[in-house]
Amino acid sequence: MAVTQRDIAEHLGIGQRTVSRAFGSGGALSADVRERILRAADVLGYQPHLGARAMRTGRTGTALLVQGCSHASNARLAPDLYGALHDALVGHDLALGLARIGDEGLSGAALPDTVSSFRADGLLVSYETNTPDFLPQRLRQLGLPAVWLNRAQAKDAVYFDDQAGAALAVGDLIARCSSVAYIDVLLHHTPHRHASRDHRLAGARAAAMGAGRKLHECLPLSERDAAASDAVIQRMLQDLPKPIGVLGYGHIDLAAVSVAALRMGLEPGRDLHLAMIADEEPILGVPVTWYLLDSQALAQAAAQLLADRLANARAKRKSRVIPITRPL
Repeated sequence: MAVTQRDIAEHLGIGQRTVSRAFGSGGALSADVRERILRAADVLGYQPHLGARAMRTGRTGTALLVQGCSHASNARLAPDLYGALHDALVGHDLALGLARIGDEGLSGAALPDTVSSFRADGLLVSYETNTPDFLPQRLRQLGLPAVWLNRAQAKDAVYFDDQAGAALAVGDLIARCSSVAYIDVLLHHTPHRHASRDHRLAGARAAAMGAGRKLHECLPLSERDAAASDAVIQRMLQDLPKPIGVLGYGHIDLAAVSVAALRMGLEPGRDLHLAMIADEEPILGVPVTWYLLDSQALAQAAAQLLADRLANARAKRKSRVIPITRPL
């Protein structure tokens, strides 16, 4: 037989109305009492009746993750971010739903129909790049609180501080290397590129300028230059005083550097120090100093921002910036 709120009340020796308030029916309740009730519910195996709660509160307790599927880059989420979002939302008594919608459906009925089918209370929006220009306005028309993931904007978003992260990495390289370089082979060849590409370059330049050092940049301006990037990287490694510190935007950049270094007989860790900002430790076969994009912190900030908006429509909507740190 299913456990009821009355069972919890009898187990704790308190009123059923007090138990009901712990599960969202409204009314003041101290943190200690709420914690006792939730702990007892967990021990007894109580499962709230979502339909009844929806009728009582007007909410279903669902946060819908809206994700594009028309471009490969739309769906780029860190491998552990789904789980982190689920766990963070549970802490706010919210469940996670997922809707992947092609661009052609965003301007028609697909988006409102999908949101309606989930009966979502609020939205999490994941578009790394290629965001349709009309999408922000389209989401506002739905009338639901929406939080963007890893999108640099002033309101309603959580995103990483890529500029400060790159400055941190370059500062560390400057402290241990005679020369410092930044490489992003695809910077000028990525349509609708993510803001992190420009922010990291700006952070790297600012750190070098602040230290009075020259930042050597490998940023091919044409497709022809990009195709010849291996030769450019090799010349850079030949010409610069050792040891050389290199911050790469992505795996492809550091892989190219490490291959060129091995061909030249340079020893990683002695002649060459590599650094990268990533959501998981790079596996390149050579040592890499790793600066963490913390998916757990991003998920917790997103869940908190959405929960605040659901609890109070006038809550502050200022975006939350997640610092990039060295992993422990």
